Amino acid sequence: MRQSWPLLDTATGHEAAWQALDAGDGAFINEQLAHRDGLAPGDPLHLRSPQGP
Repeated sequence: MRQSWPLLDTATGHEAAWQALDAGDGAFINEQLAHRDGLAPGDPLHLRSPQGP
């Protein structure tokens, strides 16, 4: 997956971002969502679900 999904920007470096994702401590979002919601690397992302936030 790493070769087919180049990261444009990260808060802590590409390898650290992949490690956080692998550990369940991070998430990747697409560029359109980041721009629409004004998100930058390292910003919290709040997701809604039927069970709550």
